[in-house]
Order: sequence, then structure tokens, then C-alpha cells
Amino acid sequence: MSKDAGFTLIELMIAVAIIGVLAAVALPSYREYVAQSHGAAGMKGVLSYAHKATTCVQSGFDCSGVVNDIANSPSSLTLSSGGPFNDGIGGVLSWDDGHCVVNAEISNDGIVTYTASASGGTTTDAQCRSGAGL
Repeated sequence: MSKDAGFTLIELMIAVAIIGVLAAVALPSYREYVAQSHGAAGMKGVLSYAHKATTCVQSGFDCSGVVNDIANSPSSLTLSSGGPFNDGIGGVLSWDDGHCVVNAEISNDGIVTYTASASGGTTTDAQCRSGAGL
């Protein structure tokens, strides 16, 4: 006498329903995480260059190095305006990865102000700011 082995239809339907509920909860959280990561990447990309530029504006140290570093940086980083970060001249560095734009505005006094906003896709301004820590 053999006993049938396997799952019943109701057991399979319950398993599919549980997986569907988990996916419905997890997918929006995952999308939010990915969107915020663009802001974090932008802040990380612009931060080291902003520190160097601030040091140059405040002290005049290694200003030619800052300009060379920006020129040889990834294409996502640009010097939007101002510069070349010497003799107390500030400017705006921008990091744009196609989803978020993170700006570092360095004043002539060497004070840095960061801003973040969406630049395309489904990412929102709030997600970019949150990811950048602003």
C-alpha cells in the first residue's frame, strides 16, 4: 500500500498568497532604498572635492591640485560656476548621476552649503535630500 506524497492545492495557494504579501511589502521599501542611494552616492562623490576646494579657498593651499582633480574626476562631477578656487574665490561643484544632483556651493569665505534635488527618473527631491543626509 502506497501513500500519496505531495502538497495539496490549498497548501500551494497559501504559500503563493504569503509570497505575494511579502513582495507587496518589500518592493516599495526596496524602491525607496534604491532612490535614496542615488543621493548618498552624489554626496559621497562631491564631498571630498568640496573639502579640497574649501581648504583652497580658506588657505590658498594646493589650489592647482583642486582644479586638476576636478578636471580628472568622473564625468558626473562638474564645476558649475565660479572657481578656480584660489585667492578667496568660491564656486559650485555639482554631482549629477542622472537621478539626483548634489551641489556644494563654496562661498568666498569658504563656507560650504549642500543642496540635493532630483534630476530625472522616478527619484523625488525628498528622496535625494534624504539619501544625501540633508
